[in-house]
Amino acid sequence: MMNNWMIALIHKLRMELMRVNNGGRLMKSFEVFIITIGLALMFVRPAWAYDANSTVNFNITGKIEEPVCEVSVKPSSAIDLGTVSYQSLSGKPGASSAAKTVSIAFDNCSTGTASVTLMFSGIVFVGNDINVYMNELFSGAQDVWLQLQSAVDQKNLGPGDSYTYFFTDGAEHVFNMIARMYTPNGRVTAGSVSYTVTFNVAYK
Repeated sequence: MMNNWMIALIHKLRMELMRVNNGGRLMKSFEVFIITIGLALMFVRPAWAYDANSTVNFNITGKIEEPVCEVSVKPSSAIDLGTVSYQSLSGKPGASSAAKTVSIAFDNCSTGTASVTLMFSGIVFVGNDINVYMNELFSGAQDVWLQLQSAVDQKNLGPGDSYTYFFTDGAEHVFNMIARMYTPNGRVTAGSVSYTVTFNVAYK
């Protein structure tokens, strides 16, 4: 809508032109000119709200996911090495029982996880070339330790040892190990054995 001052100005000019009696054409042209300016002002004014130098902000969000997998021990976290004959170990330094397969499975891993490093810990038997786990039962079998090795290359996985397992595309991520009773000296006594193996996982 045209401002009141513009209407008043047009009316005043009309009266002045009529008073001078300079013909209707000039009056009409001037009125059209004033109205055109008024309309131009009305259309130009809203454009002032849009500044060519306006700053527009927008937000972008994302997430960095820490590598992780669901880790489980198979066939279970309680491994039974079975019963071993006393005669098969006694008087035979370095003798061992039959190997039992133990696996660590890595499921539902984060995208991009390429490998894991396993770090093993437990009660270590001191005074032997091979890192083995000590029997936790003081009243159990003597000189019978747990030997844990990687299945693919027979690397020792005793307390303080580590192993890096690389994932293969399109395959299950399962790290296989072998566990067995082991006597370094052959001075074996009958009894039960119990070992605890702890491992930590570092992802890459």
